[in-house]
Amino acid sequence: MPGNRLGRVTEDISRELSAILRELKDPRITGCLLSVVRVEVTNDLSYCTAYVSTVEGLERSKEAVKGLKSAAGYIRRELGHRLKLRHVPELTFKATDSIEYGGWIFPQHRKRRTGKMLTCEETAALLQSWDDILVICHENPDGDALGSMFGLVRGLRAMGRQADWYCASPVPEKFVYLAQGLEHTGRTPAHVLTVDVADQKLLGDAWEKFGDKIELAIDHHGTHKPFAPARWVEPESAAAAELVWLLLKELGADISRETADAVYTGIATDTGCFRFRNTTGRTLRTAAETLEAGARAGDLNQHLFETKSLAYFQAERHMLESMELFCGGKAAMVLLPQSFYTETGAREDEADAAVGQLRQIEGVLVGITVKERPSGELKASLRANPPVNAAAICEKLGGGGHAGAAGCTLEGPSMAQAAEQIKTACEQYLAEIGCV
Repeated sequence: MPGNRLGRVTEDISRELSAILRELKDPRITGCLLSVVRVEVTNDLSYCTAYVSTVEGLERSKEAVKGLKSAAGYIRRELGHRLKLRHVPELTFKATDSIEYGGWIFPQHRKRRTGKMLTCEETAALLQSWDDILVICHENPDGDALGSMFGLVRGLRAMGRQADWYCASPVPEKFVYLAQGLEHTGRTPAHVLTVDVADQKLLGDAWEKFGDKIELAIDHHGTHKPFAPARWVEPESAAAAELVWLLLKELGADISRETADAVYTGIATDTGCFRFRNTTGRTLRTAAETLEAGARAGDLNQHLFETKSLAYFQAERHMLESMELFCGGKAAMVLLPQSFYTETGAREDEADAAVGQLRQIEGVLVGITVKERPSGELKASLRANPPVNAAAICEKLGGGGHAGAAGCTLEGPSMAQAAEQIKTACEQYLAEIGCV
């Protein structure tokens, strides 16, 4: 049988087998956290071996296999019915202790764990067995969060999967093109994963709605704090979208122009249009592949980096006029109360873009904005030049991010007090690395 057809049949069997196992009533199966790790089908479709595992260990997995063998006839008939196969392979079940990348059969019983670190190949193997998937990004999303989320959803849908998306915040006007044509399915997700989320605190209300269902986190932050049973984290990747592209290739998904646009958006925005130090050879090769797949780099670059509203320039002027220099001119800070947005008409994403100008001032190693959210929450955003590590400063205040860009939420009843917190953290850090 041709490899692509065999692959599709294997994927279909794996997906439906996982669904069927959820419906079985045998206590040897329902009494444990059973997972289908992988499925192997012979070229002639005569035999199928399903490897299953439980978090309780190999012996418990062997006990579950006994129950599966007893139900093999029923399972085989159900597979034939659901997949409309003329010939259903003879089923064999084997126990394994590789639960780490299996699909959770009973997620409602799952305990929060530090999580197993996966490879790209293992992440793809996990997704091959999933359907009805919800992809979530962090609140107040940037281009990488949205590009990763929409790129992955489009790729999964191209594979025939039911896939939906969720973000606790509205999609910024600048990125609405990424969501065009992606209507919500309205289905209850069987599996939930996150992209570009370094900490559960960044999920907003998505954590309350879906936190106990999140099974996988795909991220590129070095400060990632595990919150899912499985995670694929590569801090050396310039963007989460870079990982999404590798994953879609591993899955063999058809790449549309819209998918390529989404991934390119994620990579371009997180690298400052390939100007930042996080840009690697692989980053550039990945971007080139998105162009070959149809990404409209020229149009996107103009839209993302060269088109600015009048409000943006008013925000930039305000920042330059009101900024405070400290640590001997090595740090620059601007406070942005809610009145700033009313007076300038700037959106929060425009203010975020303008903050990058602070570190362009000669001698400034770290630029900081302290923003007041509509809820009253105060958040600091940092942009840094070497040798300063913005994430290291933010970690002092419970935040995180990357060396060049990071953020944290600040405590305090006033912006002035919050500003003093971040100033103190900066002064301490710069002293630690010998820059003051």
